[in-house]
Amino acid sequence: MPKPSPALIASQIEQLPLELLEPILENLSFRDVIALVKYAGEGSRLVAALTISPKWRGIWPTYEANAADFQTLVSLIMPVGPTRMFDPTCGALDLTPSQYYYRLQRERNIHGPNYDFFEYVTRQASLRILKLLRDADDTTLSFFTQMIPLDAIAVICPWLKTYVAAAQQRHPDAKAKAVQAVRDKFLDAMGGYCRCMGDNLIRTPGQSYWQWKTIERPGLKSCSVRHPDRATHVWTVSQMKAFVDAYSTIQRQLNEMKASQLQDLAKLYSRHHSRLKEPLAPQGPRSNIHHIPHQLEVVSRFVTRIIDIDRFSLSGKKQGFSRFRFVHPCLIPYDWCLQLWIRANEANPNLGGVMPAPFSPYASKSQKSLEDAMQQLSLSTAPEPPSKIKSQIQVVNEGMQSFYKKTKMYGKEGHTGPRTRIVRPGGDGTPEIPVFAVFRDVTLEVPKIRQIILPPINNREMKWLVAFLEVVEWMEEAHPDLAFELKLAARDDWWNHLKWNNSTT
Repeated sequence: MPKPSPALIASQIEQLPLELLEPILENLSFRDVIALVKYAGEGSRLVAALTISPKWRGIWPTYEANAADFQTLVSLIMPVGPTRMFDPTCGALDLTPSQYYYRLQRERNIHGPNYDFFEYVTRQASLRILKLLRDADDTTLSFFTQMIPLDAIAVICPWLKTYVAAAQQRHPDAKAKAVQAVRDKFLDAMGGYCRCMGDNLIRTPGQSYWQWKTIERPGLKSCSVRHPDRATHVWTVSQMKAFVDAYSTIQRQLNEMKASQLQDLAKLYSRHHSRLKEPLAPQGPRSNIHHIPHQLEVVSRFVTRIIDIDRFSLSGKKQGFSRFRFVHPCLIPYDWCLQLWIRANEANPNLGGVMPAPFSPYASKSQKSLEDAMQQLSLSTAPEPPSKIKSQIQVVNEGMQSFYKKTKMYGKEGHTGPRTRIVRPGGDGTPEIPVFAVFRDVTLEVPKIRQIILPPINNREMKWLVAFLEVVEWMEEAHPDLAFELKLAARDDWWNHLKWNNSTT
């Protein structure tokens, strides 16, 4: 049976006489009362009962003095999974009247008679959120600062309000650069640095160029004199509201993006199951081709329900860790697809395909030697590819040498790690064979710096995979005999590689 909503409970309470409300009110927590009052209204029977209640009449003035802020603090308590709640107040509002008076007496004995409950709750929530932000890694901060609305930046960092207003009023031709500058300043502020003193680094006399050029984050300095940094400053309720709303919205957007990517990969595997495999799977064909798409669909469904604000609140599996632990998609082409790409482009240079390093057009013949059996194969004249395949070859060429990074740091996108590597399946003295590299996201391997946000795959990486599969599909139709021989050779190389490794251990 679903739990009744606060609006329904408030409407039912309004139908009860005042003398029957006291036994109910004395068992409610502060958070319950705040939620009910929101739907009951100012002149309701519930408010009248709280005003004259022996248990609540000493607490009620505290709420009335800060009603809007208390309502905002309650709205920050949100579900972050099927069974968990994120509560930045650390349970400070989950107090019944008797517990509230006990804590009030205890805190006044410690801090003096001027102890204020509202100030205490605000400070607790602020410290909790700032601690989560302080523990966040570069990936989380990068995603957050690049996706947060500019109006939220002005609320969280009031000293950037002037920069935000100026960026919003810039000419469309210069607006993108101005907005990125504001986001860079916001990223520095969230990381404990600030650029409010200017972006240019002033060298000290006698300091050479290379000395100041290698300083980490040049031109940035903490400026707690002008405005407190995040380690010492206590955020207001409006600042916390802007942060949590923006963060949860961004998390949902990223989760939807990850779920969409998993669903796209499931459809892609259903079409190219003979060309795709899991990164650590063997090179042989898979007997059960329905298992992988089914698992991707399952993961995509629960990924959308996770709002992981606390870095230690949920395990990596709940975020789809096994599917997003690589910088590339969780499905990669078989190695024979890469070898088919190389041989088809060698036979038909008009295709314009880029060779993976060290198989560049300027490499010697010995450097790009394949298996002896592959070298003896003869290629017939390849047909002219259609225009769509030509455009897809250009997409493959752009990303053939290395993977695309998952995140942008200071708005800049780059590459990371080589896409291919060279192996000798039979050990030393055997021919070299190009294979696809499996490149894990190294920041996910160390628990202490595990991301709060588990990032999705770069969209350009997904486009590269689709383009490569379509090109290989066309090449396979153009050279069916060669593709068949390469599939057999790839499976034999994998088996020989296993036997050679077992014999040397």
